[in-house]
Amino acid sequence: MGTENAVCPRCGKEVLVTVPSGHRLWSIVENPQYDAAAHEDDETLATQMSRCSYCNSSFGAVTRDERL
Repeated sequence: MGTENAVCPRCGKEVLVTVPSGHRLWSIVENPQYDAAAHEDDETLATQMSRCSYCNSSFGAVTRDERL
């Protein structure tokens, strides 16, 4: 596991998100369940739940497997 910088979709502050090994941050989504369903046939994408350390809102960090 690693971390990358992202911007909270609610408050706009920069936060750290956890990404799996070999993955890079691809996008940030406010509704991760909807986004995961939209990309379910793309095996290189994974969605990690994250929480903003400033406003405490949750969001999804979509990552792409760079090893494939």
